[in-house]
Amino acid sequence: MSEFIHKSHNVTVLLYHLVFPAKYRRAVFDESVDEELKQVCLEIELR
Repeated sequence: MSEFIHKSHNVTVLLYHLVFPAKYRRAVFDESVDEELKQVCLEIELR
């Protein structure tokens, strides 16, 4: 079986699935955490 997901109009490969539930509906990430998360995602993209 292929690691790619074949749909009628695209082909994708899902490597990461991030879930951020908002259970208490309050701010969880401050500016420093937000910036670090962006950097981690950009580094993953470059890989």
